[in-house]
Amino acid sequence: MELKVEERIGKMREVMQKRGIEAVYIPSADPHQSEYLPSRWKTIEWLSGFTGSAGTLIVTSETAGLWTDSRYFIQGEEELKGTEITLHKMGEPGVLKPLAWLRENLKSGDRLFTDASCITTNVFRTFEKEMSKMDVEMVAGDDLFDEIWEDRPAVPMNPIYMHPEEFAIHSTQKKLKELQSNIKKDGAEMLLISMLDEVAWLTNLRGSDVECNPVFLAWMAVSTSGAELFIDQGKLSKGILHYLKECGIGLRSYNEIYSFAEELEPGTAVHLDPGAINYRLFLALEGVEKLEKKSPVCLMKAKKSKAEMAHIRNAMKRDGVAIFRSFEWLKNELKQRPVPESEFAEVIARFRSEQDHYVGESFHAIVGYKGNGAIVHYRAMKDTCADIEADGMLLVDSGGQYLDGTTDITRTIHLSEPTPSEKKHFTLVLKGMIGLSQAVFPEGTMGVQLDLLAREHLWKEGLDYGHGTGHGVGFFLNVHEPPQGFVPNLSERGTTKLREGMISSNEPGYYLQEKYGIRCENLVVCKKRNGNFLELETLTLMPFDKKLIDLSLMSPEEIKWLDDYHQRVLEELGPLLNESDREVLEEQCGALK
Repeated sequence: MELKVEERIGKMREVMQKRGIEAVYIPSADPHQSEYLPSRWKTIEWLSGFTGSAGTLIVTSETAGLWTDSRYFIQGEEELKGTEITLHKMGEPGVLKPLAWLRENLKSGDRLFTDASCITTNVFRTFEKEMSKMDVEMVAGDDLFDEIWEDRPAVPMNPIYMHPEEFAIHSTQKKLKELQSNIKKDGAEMLLISMLDEVAWLTNLRGSDVECNPVFLAWMAVSTSGAELFIDQGKLSKGILHYLKECGIGLRSYNEIYSFAEELEPGTAVHLDPGAINYRLFLALEGVEKLEKKSPVCLMKAKKSKAEMAHIRNAMKRDGVAIFRSFEWLKNELKQRPVPESEFAEVIARFRSEQDHYVGESFHAIVGYKGNGAIVHYRAMKDTCADIEADGMLLVDSGGQYLDGTTDITRTIHLSEPTPSEKKHFTLVLKGMIGLSQAVFPEGTMGVQLDLLAREHLWKEGLDYGHGTGHGVGFFLNVHEPPQGFVPNLSERGTTKLREGMISSNEPGYYLQEKYGIRCENLVVCKKRNGNFLELETLTLMPFDKKLIDLSLMSPEEIKWLDDYHQRVLEELGPLLNESDREVLEEQCGALK
Protein backbone atom coordinates (compact mmCIF):
# COMPACT_ATOMS: atom_id res chain seq x y z
CA MET A 1 0.00 0.00 0.00
CA GLU A 2 1.33 3.44 -0.96
CA LEU A 3 2.41 5.55 1.98
CA LYS A 4 0.96 9.01 2.57
CA VAL A 5 3.23 12.04 2.84
CA GLU A 6 2.92 12.09 6.65
CA GLU A 7 3.85 8.40 6.84
CA ARG A 8 6.92 8.96 4.68
CA ILE A 9 8.04 11.92 6.76
CA GLY A 10 7.39 9.80 9.85
CA LYS A 11 9.79 7.14 8.52
CA MET A 12 12.37 9.85 7.88
CA ARG A 13 12.04 11.08 11.48
CA GLU A 14 12.51 7.55 12.82
CA VAL A 15 15.86 7.32 11.00
CA MET A 16 16.78 10.81 12.21
CA GLN A 17 16.07 9.83 15.80
CA LYS A 18 18.19 6.66 15.49
CA ARG A 19 21.12 8.68 14.15
CA GLY A 20 20.79 11.59 16.54
CA ILE A 21 19.92 14.09 13.79
CA GLU A 22 17.75 17.14 14.45
CA ALA A 23 17.30 18.26 10.83
CA VAL A 24 17.80 16.97 7.27
CA TYR A 25 18.56 19.23 4.32
CA ILE A 26 17.36 17.75 0.99
CA PRO A 27 18.18 19.65 -2.22
CA SER A 28 16.70 18.77 -5.60
CA ALA A 29 19.81 17.04 -6.94
CA ASP A 30 21.51 13.82 -7.95
CA PRO A 31 25.26 13.03 -7.65
CA HIS A 32 25.84 15.06 -10.84
CA GLN A 33 23.82 18.13 -9.79
CA SER A 34 21.38 17.63 -12.66
CA GLU A 35 18.43 20.00 -12.96
CA TYR A 36 16.10 17.24 -14.14
CA LEU A 37 16.56 14.04 -12.19
CA PRO A 38 16.50 10.32 -12.87
CA SER A 39 13.58 8.77 -10.96
CA ARG A 40 15.90 7.30 -8.33
CA TRP A 41 16.84 10.76 -7.08
CA LYS A 42 13.39 12.36 -7.12
CA THR A 43 13.53 12.27 -3.34
CA ILE A 44 11.65 15.52 -2.75
CA GLU A 45 8.80 14.32 -4.95
CA TRP A 46 8.61 10.98 -3.12
CA LEU A 47 8.73 12.54 0.35
CA SER A 48 6.48 15.57 -0.22
CA GLY A 49 4.49 15.14 -3.43
CA PHE A 50 6.02 18.29 -4.94
CA THR A 51 6.97 17.62 -8.57
CA GLY A 52 8.70 20.89 -9.53
CA SER A 53 12.28 20.77 -10.82
CA ALA A 54 13.55 23.41 -8.35
CA GLY A 55 13.03 22.99 -4.62
CA THR A 56 14.66 22.41 -1.26
CA LEU A 57 13.08 20.35 1.51
CA ILE A 58 14.02 20.58 5.18
CA VAL A 59 12.67 18.09 7.71
CA THR A 60 13.16 18.55 11.44
CA SER A 61 11.83 16.51 14.33
CA GLU A 62 8.80 18.81 14.51
CA THR A 63 8.42 20.67 11.20
CA ALA A 64 8.85 20.29 7.46
CA GLY A 65 9.22 23.02 4.87
CA LEU A 66 9.65 23.28 1.12
CA TRP A 67 11.42 26.24 -0.51
CA THR A 68 10.85 27.07 -4.18
CA ASP A 69 10.84 30.09 -6.47
CA SER A 70 8.01 32.00 -8.14
CA ARG A 71 7.78 29.55 -11.07
CA TYR A 72 6.31 26.99 -8.68
CA PHE A 73 4.32 29.02 -6.12
CA ILE A 74 0.91 28.03 -7.47
CA GLN A 75 1.98 24.45 -8.18
CA GLY A 76 3.56 24.15 -4.73
CA GLU A 77 0.38 25.32 -3.00
CA GLU A 78 -1.67 22.75 -4.88
CA GLU A 79 0.68 19.79 -4.41
CA LEU A 80 1.40 20.43 -0.71
CA LYS A 81 -2.24 21.04 0.19
CA GLY A 82 -3.36 18.80 3.05
CA THR A 83 0.18 17.94 4.19
CA GLU A 84 2.15 19.24 7.16
CA ILE A 85 4.73 20.77 4.82
CA THR A 86 4.93 24.57 4.82
CA LEU A 87 5.58 26.28 1.49
CA HIS A 88 8.27 28.98 1.70
CA LYS A 89 8.00 31.32 -1.30
CA MET A 90 11.55 32.40 -2.00
CA GLY A 91 11.94 36.05 -2.92
CA GLU A 92 8.73 37.11 -1.20
CA PRO A 93 8.98 39.76 1.57
CA GLY A 94 9.86 38.27 4.93
CA VAL A 95 10.57 34.77 3.59
CA LEU A 96 13.88 33.43 4.88
CA LYS A 97 16.12 31.39 2.60
CA PRO A 98 16.80 27.80 3.75
CA LEU A 99 20.14 28.60 5.40
CA ALA A 100 18.74 31.63 7.21
CA TRP A 101 15.74 29.59 8.34
CA LEU A 102 18.06 26.91 9.75
CA ARG A 103 19.99 29.59 11.65
CA GLU A 104 16.71 30.73 13.16
CA ASN A 105 15.42 27.28 14.06
CA LEU A 106 18.43 25.17 15.10
CA LYS A 107 20.28 25.52 18.39
CA SER A 108 23.72 24.79 19.78
CA GLY A 109 24.51 21.07 19.84
CA ASP A 110 22.07 20.14 17.06
CA ARG A 111 23.17 18.02 14.09
CA LEU A 112 22.16 18.93 10.52
CA PHE A 113 22.39 16.07 8.00
CA THR A 114 22.68 16.07 4.22
CA ASP A 115 23.53 13.40 1.64
CA ALA A 116 27.18 14.05 0.73
CA SER A 117 26.65 12.80 -2.82
CA CYS A 118 23.77 15.18 -3.57
CA ILE A 119 25.21 18.50 -2.43
CA THR A 120 27.94 20.49 -4.14
CA THR A 121 31.22 21.15 -2.37
CA ASN A 122 30.59 24.90 -2.43
CA VAL A 123 27.13 24.63 -0.89
CA PHE A 124 28.33 22.23 1.81
CA ARG A 125 31.17 24.57 2.73
CA THR A 126 28.77 27.51 3.04
CA PHE A 127 26.42 25.55 5.28
CA GLU A 128 29.25 24.15 7.39
CA LYS A 129 30.74 27.60 7.93
CA GLU A 130 27.41 29.13 8.98
CA MET A 131 26.38 26.21 11.18
CA SER A 132 29.73 26.18 12.99
CA LYS A 133 29.05 29.74 14.16
CA MET A 134 26.07 28.32 16.07
CA ASP A 135 27.86 25.20 17.27
CA VAL A 136 25.64 23.08 14.99
CA GLU A 137 27.37 20.06 13.48
CA MET A 138 27.04 19.71 9.71
CA VAL A 139 26.96 15.98 8.90
CA ALA A 140 27.62 14.77 5.33
CA GLY A 141 26.59 11.13 5.20
CA ASP A 142 25.16 8.39 3.04
CA ASP A 143 21.74 8.26 1.40
CA LEU A 144 18.98 8.07 4.04
CA PHE A 145 16.33 7.27 1.43
CA ASP A 146 17.73 3.79 0.91
CA GLU A 147 16.43 2.98 4.39
CA ILE A 148 12.89 4.29 3.97
CA TRP A 149 12.01 4.17 0.24
CA GLU A 150 11.15 0.50 -0.22
CA ASP A 151 10.24 0.53 -3.92
CA ARG A 152 12.87 3.09 -4.89
CA PRO A 153 13.68 3.06 -8.62
CA ALA A 154 17.01 1.55 -9.63
CA VAL A 155 19.84 3.44 -11.26
CA PRO A 156 18.77 3.69 -14.93
CA MET A 157 20.43 1.30 -17.39
CA ASN A 158 19.26 2.73 -20.72
CA PRO A 159 21.44 2.05 -23.78
CA ILE A 160 23.94 4.64 -25.06
CA TYR A 161 24.01 5.73 -28.71
CA MET A 162 26.23 7.84 -30.97
CA HIS A 163 25.63 11.46 -31.89
CA PRO A 164 26.62 11.06 -35.55
CA GLU A 165 29.69 13.08 -36.47
CA GLU A 166 27.84 14.61 -39.44
CA PHE A 167 25.85 16.49 -36.78
CA ALA A 168 28.35 16.59 -33.92
CA ILE A 169 30.89 18.10 -36.37
CA HIS A 170 33.90 17.81 -34.06
CA SER A 171 35.35 14.37 -33.29
CA THR A 172 35.85 13.22 -29.72
CA GLN A 173 39.59 12.97 -30.40
CA LYS A 174 39.69 16.63 -31.45
CA LYS A 175 37.70 17.72 -28.39
CA LEU A 176 39.94 15.70 -26.08
CA LYS A 177 43.07 17.18 -27.62
CA GLU A 178 41.79 20.73 -27.12
CA LEU A 179 40.68 19.93 -23.57
CA GLN A 180 44.03 18.35 -22.67
CA SER A 181 45.75 21.48 -23.93
CA ASN A 182 43.53 23.57 -21.64
CA ILE A 183 44.30 21.30 -18.68
CA LYS A 184 48.04 21.79 -19.24
CA LYS A 185 47.62 25.58 -19.50
CA ASP A 186 45.86 25.56 -16.13
CA GLY A 187 48.79 23.73 -14.56
CA ALA A 188 46.78 20.60 -13.83
CA GLU A 189 47.46 16.96 -14.55
CA MET A 190 43.84 15.84 -14.61
CA LEU A 191 40.29 17.19 -14.89
CA LEU A 192 37.35 15.49 -13.16
CA ILE A 193 34.05 15.92 -15.01
CA SER A 194 30.78 15.30 -13.19
CA MET A 195 28.18 17.20 -15.26
CA LEU A 196 26.31 14.76 -17.49
CA ASP A 197 25.97 17.07 -20.49
CA GLU A 198 29.72 17.73 -20.44
CA VAL A 199 30.43 13.98 -20.56
CA ALA A 200 27.92 13.52 -23.41
CA TRP A 201 29.34 16.44 -25.40
CA LEU A 202 32.96 15.36 -24.97
CA THR A 203 32.32 11.73 -26.00
CA ASN A 204 29.76 12.47 -28.76
CA LEU A 205 27.52 9.93 -27.06
CA ARG A 206 23.91 10.37 -25.98
CA GLY A 207 21.49 8.51 -23.71
CA SER A 208 18.10 8.68 -22.01
CA ASP A 209 18.78 8.33 -18.29
CA VAL A 210 17.13 11.71 -17.67
CA GLU A 211 13.74 12.53 -19.18
CA CYS A 212 13.97 14.91 -22.17
CA ASN A 213 17.74 15.43 -21.76
CA PRO A 214 19.80 13.12 -24.02
CA VAL A 215 22.40 12.32 -21.37
CA PHE A 216 23.52 9.29 -19.37
CA LEU A 217 24.93 8.67 -15.90
CA ALA A 218 28.71 8.75 -16.10
CA TRP A 219 31.83 10.50 -14.88
CA MET A 220 35.04 11.28 -16.71
CA ALA A 221 38.63 11.76 -15.64
CA VAL A 222 40.70 13.39 -18.37
CA SER A 223 44.47 13.56 -17.88
CA THR A 224 47.00 15.27 -20.09
CA SER A 225 47.66 11.93 -21.77
CA GLY A 226 44.43 9.94 -21.59
CA ALA A 227 40.83 9.67 -20.39
CA GLU A 228 38.68 7.33 -18.31
CA LEU A 229 34.90 6.96 -18.56
CA PHE A 230 33.08 5.69 -15.46
CA ILE A 231 29.85 4.08 -16.60
CA ASP A 232 27.79 0.92 -16.19
CA GLN A 233 29.15 -1.02 -19.14
CA GLY A 234 25.89 -2.92 -19.62
CA LYS A 235 24.69 0.23 -21.43
CA LEU A 236 27.37 -0.05 -24.10
CA SER A 237 27.03 -1.97 -27.38
CA LYS A 238 29.99 -3.64 -29.06
CA GLY A 239 30.08 -0.75 -31.50
CA ILE A 240 30.27 1.85 -28.72
CA LEU A 241 32.96 -0.18 -26.92
CA HIS A 242 35.02 -0.25 -30.11
CA TYR A 243 34.46 3.48 -30.65
CA LEU A 244 35.64 4.38 -27.14
CA LYS A 245 38.73 2.23 -27.57
CA GLU A 246 39.53 4.04 -30.84
CA CYS A 247 39.16 7.36 -29.01
CA GLY A 248 41.67 6.23 -26.38
CA ILE A 249 39.06 6.32 -23.60
CA GLY A 250 39.42 3.67 -20.89
CA LEU A 251 36.42 2.19 -19.11
CA ARG A 252 35.62 1.70 -15.42
CA SER A 253 32.37 0.98 -13.59
CA TYR A 254 30.16 3.91 -12.63
CA ASN A 255 30.63 3.74 -8.84
CA GLU A 256 34.37 3.19 -9.15
CA ILE A 257 34.86 6.97 -9.43
CA TYR A 258 35.11 7.25 -5.63
CA SER A 259 37.80 4.59 -5.19
CA PHE A 260 39.62 5.98 -8.23
CA ALA A 261 39.71 9.41 -6.55
CA GLU A 262 40.93 7.92 -3.27
CA GLU A 263 43.76 6.05 -5.01
CA LEU A 264 45.21 8.99 -6.95
CA GLU A 265 48.87 9.67 -6.19
CA PRO A 266 49.24 12.24 -3.38
CA GLY A 267 50.08 15.64 -4.81
CA THR A 268 48.45 14.99 -8.20
CA ALA A 269 47.20 18.34 -9.54
CA VAL A 270 43.48 17.79 -10.14
CA HIS A 271 41.26 20.43 -11.73
CA LEU A 272 37.73 20.29 -10.34
CA ASP A 273 34.70 22.55 -10.17
CA PRO A 274 33.55 22.85 -6.53
CA GLY A 275 30.27 24.31 -7.76
CA ALA A 276 29.52 21.05 -9.60
CA ILE A 277 31.42 18.23 -7.89
CA ASN A 278 29.56 16.58 -5.05
CA TYR A 279 31.03 16.67 -1.55
CA ARG A 280 31.46 12.90 -1.30
CA LEU A 281 33.74 12.93 -4.35
CA PHE A 282 35.58 15.97 -3.04
CA LEU A 283 36.32 14.14 0.23
CA ALA A 284 37.64 11.16 -1.75
CA LEU A 285 40.27 13.48 -3.27
CA GLU A 286 41.83 14.16 0.12
CA GLY A 287 45.49 13.66 -0.86
CA VAL A 288 45.62 15.52 -4.16
CA GLU A 289 46.44 19.12 -5.01
CA LYS A 290 43.08 20.66 -5.94
CA LEU A 291 42.77 23.40 -8.59
CA GLU A 292 39.28 24.69 -8.00
CA LYS A 293 37.69 26.49 -10.95
CA LYS A 294 34.96 26.13 -13.56
CA SER A 295 35.25 23.18 -15.92
CA PRO A 296 36.67 24.30 -19.29
CA VAL A 297 34.25 21.90 -20.99
CA CYS A 298 31.35 24.14 -19.95
CA LEU A 299 32.57 27.05 -22.06
CA MET A 300 33.82 24.87 -24.92
CA LYS A 301 30.35 23.36 -25.21
CA ALA A 302 28.50 26.68 -24.90
CA LYS A 303 30.21 28.27 -27.93
CA LYS A 304 28.61 26.72 -31.00
CA SER A 305 30.69 26.68 -34.19
CA LYS A 306 29.49 27.97 -37.57
CA ALA A 307 28.97 24.39 -38.74
CA GLU A 308 26.91 23.57 -35.66
CA MET A 309 24.87 26.74 -36.16
CA ALA A 310 24.07 25.68 -39.74
CA HIS A 311 22.53 22.48 -38.37
CA ILE A 312 20.66 24.34 -35.65
CA ARG A 313 19.11 26.74 -38.17
CA ASN A 314 17.81 23.75 -40.15
CA ALA A 315 16.33 22.26 -36.99
CA MET A 316 14.60 25.58 -36.24
CA LYS A 317 12.87 25.52 -39.64
CA ARG A 318 11.48 22.03 -39.15
CA ASP A 319 10.49 22.86 -35.58
CA GLY A 320 8.68 25.98 -36.78
CA VAL A 321 6.72 23.88 -39.27
CA ALA A 322 5.71 21.44 -36.52
CA ILE A 323 4.55 24.23 -34.19
CA PHE A 324 2.65 26.03 -36.96
CA ARG A 325 0.83 22.81 -37.89
CA SER A 326 0.07 22.10 -34.22
CA PHE A 327 -1.62 25.46 -33.68
CA GLU A 328 -3.59 25.14 -36.92
CA TRP A 329 -4.74 21.67 -35.85
CA LEU A 330 -5.94 23.14 -32.54
CA LYS A 331 -7.84 26.02 -34.13
CA ASN A 332 -9.63 23.65 -36.51
CA GLU A 333 -10.37 21.09 -33.79
CA LEU A 334 -11.86 23.75 -31.50
CA LYS A 335 -14.55 24.41 -34.10
CA GLN A 336 -15.93 20.97 -33.22
CA ARG A 337 -15.03 20.28 -29.58
CA PRO A 338 -12.99 21.37 -26.53
CA VAL A 339 -9.46 19.94 -26.49
CA PRO A 340 -7.83 18.85 -23.20
CA GLU A 341 -4.51 20.60 -22.51
CA SER A 342 -2.77 17.24 -22.19
CA GLU A 343 -4.06 16.12 -25.59
CA PHE A 344 -2.69 19.23 -27.25
CA ALA A 345 0.71 18.58 -25.63
CA GLU A 346 0.64 15.11 -27.22
CA VAL A 347 -0.36 16.59 -30.58
CA ILE A 348 2.62 18.97 -30.52
CA ALA A 349 4.95 16.03 -29.86
CA ARG A 350 3.32 14.10 -32.71
CA PHE A 351 3.80 16.90 -35.23
CA ARG A 352 7.43 17.23 -34.14
CA SER A 353 7.94 13.47 -34.50
CA GLU A 354 7.02 13.78 -38.19
CA GLN A 355 10.11 15.96 -38.75
CA ASP A 356 13.48 14.58 -39.80
CA HIS A 357 16.07 13.79 -37.10
CA TYR A 358 13.55 14.08 -34.24
CA VAL A 359 14.49 12.26 -31.02
CA GLY A 360 12.02 13.54 -28.42
CA GLU A 361 10.83 16.51 -26.38
CA SER A 362 13.42 18.82 -24.82
CA PHE A 363 11.06 19.22 -21.83
CA HIS A 364 7.47 18.34 -21.07
CA ALA A 365 5.30 20.83 -22.92
CA ILE A 366 3.65 23.58 -20.87
CA VAL A 367 0.11 23.99 -22.23
CA GLY A 368 -1.65 26.46 -19.97
CA TYR A 369 -5.19 27.55 -20.79
CA LYS A 370 -6.44 30.73 -19.11
CA GLY A 371 -5.44 30.61 -15.40
CA ASN A 372 -3.18 27.59 -15.91
CA GLY A 373 -0.99 29.77 -18.11
CA ALA A 374 -0.09 31.77 -14.99
CA ILE A 375 1.57 28.65 -13.51
CA VAL A 376 5.01 29.20 -14.99
CA HIS A 377 6.13 25.55 -15.12
CA TYR A 378 2.68 24.01 -15.40
CA ARG A 379 2.30 20.46 -16.71
CA ALA A 380 -1.12 19.34 -17.89
CA MET A 381 -2.04 15.90 -16.57
CA LYS A 382 -4.71 13.84 -18.33
CA ASP A 383 -7.02 13.38 -15.33
CA THR A 384 -6.86 16.92 -13.96
CA CYS A 385 -6.10 19.32 -16.82
CA ALA A 386 -8.42 21.94 -18.24
CA ASP A 387 -10.23 21.73 -21.57
CA ILE A 388 -9.17 24.35 -24.10
CA GLU A 389 -12.15 26.11 -25.63
CA ALA A 390 -12.50 28.65 -28.44
CA ASP A 391 -12.25 31.51 -25.99
CA GLY A 392 -9.53 33.24 -23.97
CA MET A 393 -5.75 33.03 -23.67
CA LEU A 394 -3.54 30.00 -24.21
CA LEU A 395 0.19 29.82 -23.36
CA VAL A 396 2.22 27.03 -24.98
CA ASP A 397 5.89 26.52 -24.13
CA SER A 398 7.48 23.47 -25.75
CA GLY A 399 10.68 22.19 -27.27
CA GLY A 400 12.18 19.39 -29.30
CA GLN A 401 15.37 17.36 -29.33
CA TYR A 402 16.71 16.76 -32.82
CA LEU A 403 20.03 15.24 -33.85
CA ASP A 404 20.83 18.66 -35.31
CA GLY A 405 19.59 20.92 -32.53
CA THR A 406 17.59 21.60 -29.39
CA THR A 407 14.58 23.93 -29.53
CA ASP A 408 12.52 25.88 -27.00
CA ILE A 409 9.66 28.16 -28.05
CA THR A 410 6.74 29.85 -26.32
CA ARG A 411 3.76 31.40 -28.07
CA THR A 412 0.73 32.95 -26.40
CA ILE A 413 -2.41 33.16 -28.51
CA HIS A 414 -5.97 34.35 -28.00
CA LEU A 415 -8.75 32.02 -29.09
CA SER A 416 -11.43 34.71 -29.33
CA GLU A 417 -11.33 38.51 -28.98
CA PRO A 418 -8.81 39.89 -26.46
CA THR A 419 -9.70 42.53 -23.92
CA PRO A 420 -7.80 45.85 -23.83
CA SER A 421 -6.02 44.64 -20.68
CA GLU A 422 -4.93 41.39 -22.34
CA LYS A 423 -3.64 43.29 -25.37
CA LYS A 424 -1.76 45.76 -23.19
CA HIS A 425 -0.05 43.07 -21.13
CA PHE A 426 0.85 41.02 -24.19
CA THR A 427 2.25 44.05 -26.00
CA LEU A 428 4.40 45.06 -23.03
CA VAL A 429 5.89 41.56 -22.94
CA LEU A 430 6.42 41.52 -26.71
CA LYS A 431 8.13 44.92 -26.57
CA GLY A 432 10.54 43.53 -23.98
CA MET A 433 11.35 40.52 -26.14
CA ILE A 434 11.96 42.78 -29.13
CA GLY A 435 14.10 45.14 -27.04
CA LEU A 436 16.44 42.32 -26.03
CA SER A 437 16.42 40.93 -29.60
CA GLN A 438 17.74 44.26 -30.88
CA ALA A 439 20.56 44.53 -28.35
CA VAL A 440 24.03 45.49 -29.59
CA PHE A 441 26.77 45.27 -26.97
CA PRO A 442 30.56 45.08 -26.59
CA GLU A 443 32.35 41.79 -25.95
CA GLY A 444 32.58 41.20 -22.23
CA THR A 445 28.97 42.21 -21.60
CA MET A 446 27.11 40.00 -19.09
CA GLY A 447 23.53 38.77 -19.18
CA VAL A 448 22.62 40.72 -16.05
CA GLN A 449 23.43 43.94 -17.94
CA LEU A 450 20.95 43.12 -20.72
CA ASP A 451 18.10 41.62 -18.69
CA LEU A 452 16.52 45.02 -18.01
CA LEU A 453 15.89 45.49 -21.75
CA ALA A 454 13.23 42.81 -21.50
CA ARG A 455 11.63 44.26 -18.35
CA GLU A 456 11.71 48.02 -18.82
CA HIS A 457 8.27 48.39 -20.43
CA LEU A 458 6.62 46.24 -17.74
CA TRP A 459 8.49 48.13 -15.02
CA LYS A 460 7.12 51.44 -16.27
CA GLU A 461 3.65 50.06 -15.56
CA GLY A 462 4.65 48.69 -12.15
CA LEU A 463 4.66 45.10 -13.47
CA ASP A 464 7.31 42.35 -13.54
CA TYR A 465 7.84 38.59 -13.80
CA GLY A 466 9.58 36.38 -11.26
CA HIS A 467 11.80 34.26 -13.49
CA GLY A 468 14.94 34.95 -15.49
CA THR A 469 14.60 36.26 -19.02
CA GLY A 470 16.80 33.62 -20.59
CA HIS A 471 18.95 30.52 -20.15
CA GLY A 472 21.63 28.89 -22.26
CA VAL A 473 20.55 26.12 -24.65
CA GLY A 474 22.56 23.07 -25.70
CA PHE A 475 23.15 21.51 -29.14
CA PHE A 476 21.18 18.26 -28.96
CA LEU A 477 21.80 18.46 -25.23
CA ASN A 478 20.13 20.00 -22.18
CA VAL A 479 17.59 22.69 -22.95
CA HIS A 480 18.85 24.55 -19.85
CA GLU A 481 22.60 24.79 -20.39
CA PRO A 482 25.08 26.78 -18.31
CA PRO A 483 26.95 29.02 -18.02
CA GLN A 484 25.24 32.12 -19.51
CA GLY A 485 21.79 33.64 -19.39
CA PHE A 486 19.74 36.81 -18.99
CA VAL A 487 18.79 37.27 -15.33
CA PRO A 488 18.31 40.28 -13.01
CA ASN A 489 20.82 39.16 -10.38
CA LEU A 490 24.56 38.64 -9.90
CA SER A 491 24.40 34.85 -10.14
CA GLU A 492 26.91 32.87 -12.19
CA ARG A 493 24.40 32.82 -15.04
CA GLY A 494 24.00 36.58 -14.90
CA THR A 495 27.71 37.39 -14.62
CA THR A 496 29.04 35.08 -17.34
CA LYS A 497 30.42 37.10 -20.23
CA LEU A 498 28.49 36.60 -23.45
CA ARG A 499 30.52 35.17 -26.33
CA GLU A 500 30.02 34.52 -30.02
CA GLY A 501 28.19 31.24 -30.60
CA MET A 502 26.28 31.15 -27.29
CA ILE A 503 22.59 30.25 -27.73
CA SER A 504 20.14 31.58 -25.14
CA SER A 505 16.40 31.89 -24.74
CA ASN A 506 14.71 35.30 -24.79
CA GLU A 507 11.47 34.85 -22.85
CA PRO A 508 9.95 37.71 -20.83
CA GLY A 509 6.47 37.14 -19.44
CA TYR A 510 3.61 38.40 -17.33
CA TYR A 511 1.28 36.31 -15.17
CA LEU A 512 -2.09 37.21 -13.69
CA GLN A 513 -2.98 34.48 -11.20
CA GLU A 514 -6.16 32.56 -12.04
CA LYS A 515 -6.65 34.70 -15.17
CA TYR A 516 -3.93 34.11 -17.76
CA GLY A 517 -0.21 33.85 -18.43
CA ILE A 518 1.75 35.55 -21.20
CA ARG A 519 5.21 34.62 -22.43
CA CYS A 520 6.96 35.38 -25.73
CA GLU A 521 10.02 33.23 -26.36
CA ASN A 522 12.53 32.91 -29.15
CA LEU A 523 16.02 31.43 -29.07
CA VAL A 524 18.84 33.82 -29.98
CA VAL A 525 22.56 33.38 -30.69
CA CYS A 526 25.39 35.83 -30.04
CA LYS A 527 27.15 36.77 -33.25
CA LYS A 528 29.80 39.28 -34.30
CA ARG A 529 28.51 42.66 -35.43
CA ASN A 530 31.55 44.82 -36.09
CA GLY A 531 34.81 45.37 -34.29
CA ASN A 532 34.49 43.99 -30.78
CA PHE A 533 30.70 44.29 -30.66
CA LEU A 534 28.11 41.51 -30.58
CA GLU A 535 24.43 41.29 -31.47
CA LEU A 536 21.70 38.69 -31.09
CA GLU A 537 20.38 36.78 -34.07
CA THR A 538 16.90 35.32 -33.61
CA LEU A 539 16.76 31.61 -34.48
CA THR A 540 13.17 30.58 -33.72
CA LEU A 541 10.68 30.75 -36.60
CA MET A 542 6.98 31.12 -35.79
CA PRO A 543 4.55 34.06 -36.08
CA PHE A 544 3.22 35.94 -33.06
CA ASP A 545 -0.52 36.44 -32.58
CA LYS A 546 -1.05 39.88 -34.15
CA LYS A 547 -4.56 40.03 -32.69
CA LEU A 548 -2.99 40.50 -29.24
CA ILE A 549 -0.86 43.49 -30.25
CA ASP A 550 -1.88 47.01 -29.25
CA LEU A 551 -0.25 49.01 -32.03
CA SER A 552 -0.67 52.26 -30.10
CA LEU A 553 1.95 50.98 -27.64
CA MET A 554 4.45 49.96 -30.34
CA SER A 555 7.18 52.23 -31.67
CA PRO A 556 7.89 52.40 -35.43
CA GLU A 557 11.19 50.58 -34.81
CA GLU A 558 9.42 47.76 -32.96
CA ILE A 559 6.80 47.44 -35.69
CA LYS A 560 9.54 47.25 -38.32
CA TRP A 561 11.41 44.60 -36.34
CA LEU A 562 8.28 42.45 -36.09
CA ASP A 563 7.34 42.94 -39.75
CA ASP A 564 10.87 41.99 -40.80
CA TYR A 565 10.80 38.95 -38.49
CA HIS A 566 7.45 37.79 -39.86
CA GLN A 567 8.70 38.24 -43.43
CA ARG A 568 11.68 36.03 -42.58
CA VAL A 569 9.38 33.41 -41.01
CA LEU A 570 7.34 33.36 -44.22
CA GLU A 571 10.44 33.04 -46.41
CA GLU A 572 11.93 30.24 -44.28
CA LEU A 573 8.82 28.18 -43.52
CA GLY A 574 6.66 28.89 -46.57
CA PRO A 575 8.53 26.55 -48.95
CA LEU A 576 8.14 23.71 -46.43
CA LEU A 577 4.33 23.97 -46.28
CA ASN A 578 1.55 22.93 -48.64
CA GLU A 579 -0.39 25.58 -50.51
CA SER A 580 -3.30 25.95 -48.07
CA ASP A 581 -1.00 26.16 -45.03
CA ARG A 582 1.21 28.64 -46.85
CA GLU A 583 -1.79 30.91 -47.43
CA VAL A 584 -2.58 30.84 -43.70
CA LEU A 585 1.04 31.63 -42.85
CA GLU A 586 1.04 34.52 -45.34
CA GLU A 587 -1.91 36.07 -43.54
CA GLN A 588 -0.30 35.55 -40.10
CA CYS A 589 2.95 37.13 -41.34
CA GLY A 590 1.33 40.11 -43.04
CA ALA A 591 2.59 43.59 -42.19
CA LEU A 592 1.18 45.26 -39.08
CA LYS A 593 0.62 48.52 -40.95
